[in-house]
Amino acid sequence: YLNANPDVSAAVQAQPRVDNPFEASLNLNPELRAKIKAQTQTQLLSAFQHYLKYGLKEGRSDGRNGSREQEQRVLELKTGINYGFVSDSKPYNIYRIQNLQRDTRLTITMTNLKADANIVIGRDFDGQVSSTGLVDFNTEAIQVSDLPGTNPEKLNVVIRDPQFYTEIKVYQAQKGQNTPYRLNIQTTPITPIITPPELINKPIIPTNNFDLVNLPVVSGTLSPQKPIDLYPINLVANGNFSLELQAENNTKLQLIENKIGNNPNLNNIINDSELIDVATVNATGSAVIQNRLINRPYLIPNQYFVGVQSGGGISNYNLQFKFLGSVPFRSAP
Repeated sequence: YLNANPDVSAAVQAQPRVDNPFEASLNLNPELRAKIKAQTQTQLLSAFQHYLKYGLKEGRSDGRNGSREQEQRVLELKTGINYGFVSDSKPYNIYRIQNLQRDTRLTITMTNLKADANIVIGRDFDGQVSSTGLVDFNTEAIQVSDLPGTNPEKLNVVIRDPQFYTEIKVYQAQKGQNTPYRLNIQTTPITPIITPPELINKPIIPTNNFDLVNLPVVSGTLSPQKPIDLYPINLVANGNFSLELQAENNTKLQLIENKIGNNPNLNNIINDSELIDVATVNATGSAVIQNRLINRPYLIPNQYFVGVQSGGGISNYNLQFKFLGSVPFRSAP
């Protein structure tokens, strides 16, 4: 354990010395120094005590060879300040955030780096368990922060349904980049998107046998007998897109994500959490959903739909889809 964690080794085996090469690191990390001291200022924690009290929580390697050293447990994060460490023997840590609520803006800032480390958040799209947890970060990354050097890293994600944003990964930029880090987890409530009762449990049946990527401008008429039209967006590349609706009579423009992943198959039913964006034409005019980014290495057919819903009565509409350009997929090792 001490060999795998030299900063702990310096602190638990010796009193502070100016010629100790790890003292400079500890002086820049007063929180770490405070943690590894015992209740008195003269007695220091043993390596065993430190591992049980702090090392396990921080995801540090216990230094042993074999399968236990390679085991990557999913750790729990709390809102506020959290600490961790990545090294050659423990190149990444995977976390879940405790008590994450619906309709939340999640902001994660990683600081106090002494070498290059990065952070990524992923979502379990397919319902399958990967070798490290629920999220396969090679294919299910949502947002990555990978600035060079010791620059602070930051993620800023809107969470509509927390069960689908399950894991965060902190990892070495490359071998030899051993560093402690400090994670600041902040959550801010945002205005919820209320799924209209008439949409909940509604079968997702496309209005026509085409999608907006192939026919980006469509026209239609809504009525009390046919109050909703649904159009799939079957993107074949990652990128940004926008939607514009010209209509009347409080017509709503809705972006719907069918979240039951690739395996098990898409259920093609609108659930309460699957309305992820909405805009309304209040009288006669237009409504826009701008610059939505899809960051996936592959996109499941019939995963995203656009809904046009009448506010009552008869409404004519024109709907335009714009693909704003592809964005290279950013994953994590």
